[in-house]
Amino acid sequence: MLKFEEPIIVTNSGEIYKTSVDTGRLEFFGDEPHEKGGADAGPTAHQLFLASLGTCTAITVRMYANRKGWDLKKITVRLNMEKVISGTEERTLIYKNVQCEGDLDEKQHERLLMIADKCPVHKTMLGPIEIKEMPISSLS
Repeated sequence: MLKFEEPIIVTNSGEIYKTSVDTGRLEFFGDEPHEKGGADAGPTAHQLFLASLGTCTAITVRMYANRKGWDLKKITVRLNMEKVISGTEERTLIYKNVQCEGDLDEKQHERLLMIADKCPVHKTMLGPIEIKEMPISSLS
């Protein structure tokens, strides 16, 4: 079963790299920075990729802390990535740092960091992932 009732629609209408993203409820733009020929009208695709991981991580930690009634004031997730090429092998390394602020003891803090790695986007990124052509009946 598909996760979303309506597909996410991404459209580039010729404004160089500025690309519209329509989630059905929200619309925003992705782009490339000026130095890469874009208009810098939105985050790059890789920034959106990392933002999805960071957003999911923060929400997952918040949900858990709320269910437990813990005094979690603020969650900050810092992310970056790099391509590592070794011979013919190319890997992507994602760096993630989660900071939790609030009246938390050491055990609660450790538990929140464990929960951070259990967010659905993190699990999806660890795969396996298969990308297939979407059936016409799902394109509404």
